Amino acid sequence: MHTKNRLLAAAAIAALALSALPGRAAEQAVAQAATWQAHHATLIYEPYTSQYTCDGLRSKVREIFLFLGARKDLKIIASGCGPSEFPMGAASVTVDFSTLAAAPDAAPSSVVQGYWTPTRVMPGWPNFIDAGDCELIAQMRKVLTDDFAWQNLDYRALCTPHDVSVDSFKLQGLILKTNRGAS
Repeated sequence: MHTKNRLLAAAAIAALALSALPGRAAEQAVAQAATWQAHHATLIYEPYTSQYTCDGLRSKVREIFLFLGARKDLKIIASGCGPSEFPMGAASVTVDFSTLAAAPDAAPSSVVQGYWTPTRVMPGWPNFIDAGDCELIAQMRKVLTDDFAWQNLDYRALCTPHDVSVDSFKLQGLILKTNRGAS
């Protein structure tokens, strides 16, 4: 009888583990009435380890914002670049963007369907993020944590100047997005 109970317990643990896999996360997304909220942010990127061209910095910020659920009409301007398109010291990135905010009591005409979606950003996930992006993630902390709607956010960025570590940063939690797909 004890063997049967152990097998049942092992099967239950395996089922819980499988339900937490990224491929299953879409089934776990929870619907939420939401509205678009406009944001304006100026990010200052001071490179110590990873340097981007201004185009590269704009592109990386765009990819991160879109991955986290910003509306596709965001506008990004990078400045502080010299003739070679490389930042001269710190670069400034100005972003105008919209993200979803929970709105259970909003007027029906402004409500869109959002989903609390399991999401993570860390070196290697998604595929356009690598360990060298730690400083960028760290310097974007206020925008990433305050301007996007998160539940149960686990944010960590421990960047060492002139060093790249595969376990240097992570954002993980439920984020409010318009699609149900796991991130």
